[in-house]
Amino acid sequence: MLSNFGRHFDVNPKGWRLFSDVLENAAFGLEMLTPAFPHLFVPIGAVAGASRSAAALIQAPTRSCFYAKELCRGLVFSEYLLSGQAPPVKEVNDEEPLFPTVSILNVTIANKVRSFILSSEAKDAAAEIERGLQLGSKLSEIVNSREDALALFGLYKNEGYMLSEHMGKFCVVLKENCSPQDMLKALFQASYLYWLEKNAGIEGRGTVDDSKPGGRLQLSLDYVEREFSHARNDGETVGWVTDGLIARPLPNRIRPGNMAYQLEPLSYVML
Repeated sequence: MLSNFGRHFDVNPKGWRLFSDVLENAAFGLEMLTPAFPHLFVPIGAVAGASRSAAALIQAPTRSCFYAKELCRGLVFSEYLLSGQAPPVKEVNDEEPLFPTVSILNVTIANKVRSFILSSEAKDAAAEIERGLQLGSKLSEIVNSREDALALFGLYKNEGYMLSEHMGKFCVVLKENCSPQDMLKALFQASYLYWLEKNAGIEGRGTVDDSKPGGRLQLSLDYVEREFSHARNDGETVGWVTDGLIARPLPNRIRPGNMAYQLEPLSYVML
């Protein structure tokens, strides 16, 4: 009987997998009823055994279909990551009924969650931040004096990066121990700096002044320290991967040396 539906296993794997799970659970339920009806032990056991066998026959082909689908999805994502593009993702069976040939078993979900679409303003802001973000900048590009360097090293002493603005760009100097999560934090801070300028009207006044309490860099870093973990948790709840930023930064790194502020000269090593 099941051979007549064999060609539908690959077409509608979700529906058949659901049906097999229900069938298997029903078989377990029948077996639990045998003590209550000992005189029907043989027919109940026969029906339960047949149901479990049918469920196993259905699960095997649908499982291979799921594995093949995930493999293809992984290959597609790998190709897009290598090309530096973002792939469009669509679930193939989202709009299809569970059992096209058995209409009584089809379930219609009335309140589907609609995909969130960014507004045009948000897309423009994201594009502008992306164009202005420079990961792996050289320290000499953003530091013009010893005071600038001391201010940045003091502000970002507990971070794996140093962010400053230079000629309209968000220049991120990466330390030797910088991780993908640090780069994600740098992007988060750059986004807030963009918001401060566009919405709060707070513009830059120089590296030293911006690093002081109340300055743009200090305000944005304080915001990152307070809100970054919450933003990560919110992203994970909607299915985003927030382990770190997937990016190809410039190959520049710095290794801060020993510094005694106001006394010893600044020392660092470019890697």
